[in-house]
Amino acid sequence: MDVAAGHNPARALGLSYATIEPGDRRLDVEIAAADLSRPRGPLDVSVSVAGVAEGETAYLTLAAVDLGMLNLTGFESPDPVGHYFGQRRLGVEIRDLYGRLIDGQSGAEGRVRSGGDAGAGGFQSPPPQEELVALFSGPLEVGADGTATASFDIPDFNGTVRLMAVAWTPRAVGQAARDVVVRDPVVITASLPRFLAPGDRSRLLLEITHADGPAGRMGLDITAAGLSLGGDMPSGLDLGEGEKATLLVPITAQGVGDHALRVALTTPDGQQLTKSLTLGVRRNDPEVAVTRRFSLGASESFVLDDNVFADLRPGTGSAVISAGPLAKFNAPALLTALDRYPYGCTEQVASQAMPLLYFGKVAQALGLGAGEKAEKRINEAIAKVLTRQTSGGSFGLWYPDSGDFWLDAYVTDFLSRARAGAIRCPTGPLPWRWTTCATASTTPPISTRAVRTWPMR
Repeated sequence: MDVAAGHNPARALGLSYATIEPGDRRLDVEIAAADLSRPRGPLDVSVSVAGVAEGETAYLTLAAVDLGMLNLTGFESPDPVGHYFGQRRLGVEIRDLYGRLIDGQSGAEGRVRSGGDAGAGGFQSPPPQEELVALFSGPLEVGADGTATASFDIPDFNGTVRLMAVAWTPRAVGQAARDVVVRDPVVITASLPRFLAPGDRSRLLLEITHADGPAGRMGLDITAAGLSLGGDMPSGLDLGEGEKATLLVPITAQGVGDHALRVALTTPDGQQLTKSLTLGVRRNDPEVAVTRRFSLGASESFVLDDNVFADLRPGTGSAVISAGPLAKFNAPALLTALDRYPYGCTEQVASQAMPLLYFGKVAQALGLGAGEKAEKRINEAIAKVLTRQTSGGSFGLWYPDSGDFWLDAYVTDFLSRARAGAIRCPTGPLPWRWTTCATASTTPPISTRAVRTWPMR
């Protein structure tokens, strides 16, 4: 091939896919269910399987999942036939020197940007406002007539449910999918804020749409626990054929928690339709800490009463009293700050657990754990640290790694102090022991060495 000056060589390869005919290794699966179903009741499904070889037994699984959830997550219905008999990417390797002449230009290897522990902070999202629909039947045996039946208990839900069936025998597979509309004759759609803080005010938007059934006067009842409903709520409304009504209900958050709202609608023929919702009330205010230092003279006294918690939300305050040299260092505040530290690399895990070895009385006063509870917290820290230890005995910050000698010494010192304090270290799949080497002293050892010993096989 002639290569012009200033131009990079190039070549083209052509590949053609050869399909595979499954033959008798494919099962024909069909789902039979009603096109329209009602919520708060059973959804009966029948699945027929054809193509089962004589003498074989077929099994299947059936799932019923909210189509909206599948769309949000990009989930595709299971396709075992496509997995086993569909087109696959070919593993092509060219063994020549031509590739070394090609200028990769921007084809440099990408860098993986990872690290940190922000994903392990334990953040809690607001609760689902409506009950999620993700139901699974488990393995079902197909009968001699080639059918299997299942029934799903559909909750308070209005939408589309996708039924997904996967069938198999020792030598064949098959699948099927079908959508079923689940809907009340009068559909209640509610919109709530994602969450509120205590004392916040917002509104509940209700959209009530007539879909089928008798029209006319509809009775309405709205109740809530832990929330205050304001305004003049109507006891009912009139809906004609296909009409839609919109209501705004003022709500005020009270205590912290996940509070339930219930909307009940009574149709003209006496059928009661309900809508259950959940609204999370969260306290997101930053914590406030106040430190007071004072001296008491002869015959003087200090009374710990409700005045200490003035201007704080009821039920959220706690107080710790320390006297003597311990109070000068404010050890309770230091221990509390360590315990609430949100991150957890190996050094931080060891630092959080280290004070619990020596500050038992302070930890007990703070409610951070004493006795069995403190030992449990220390053992949890030890177990997490050991998951980041290599076979050679060194430790990594986030995963088994080596090279940081300071970290090895610090974690080893923590483990040795825990062992010296009669803390029971967790056992792994093979028995092991900690051998502590330290100079006898009345104070905690400054330098210790822990050796992880495995038994001889």
